[in-house]
Amino acid sequence: MGEKLYQVFVTVDTEGNVTSAQVGRYIVQTEPFDFFFIEDEETGKDLQTNAKYYKVVLNGFKASLVQDEPAVEETPTEPTNPTE
Repeated sequence: MGEKLYQVFVTVDTEGNVTSAQVGRYIVQTEPFDFFFIEDEETGKDLQTNAKYYKVVLNGFKASLVQDEPAVEETPTEPTNPTE
């Protein structure tokens, strides 16, 4: 009973990427949204600042909110050619 739960209202694009989110303990939603979730405190707090790194994945009729790892940019390396 002591666990803090967060309400999460999200809208998504056609690929499931979160485009907007309202996250909090007690939210009265007045605007339309695509999905609603109840998350634990750790996930709720992370969503408040990093919602752009989450997406909604559909597994049949069940929607899940999953963390989508940000793309890692490769650092170009110079070829190692021995000097002759």
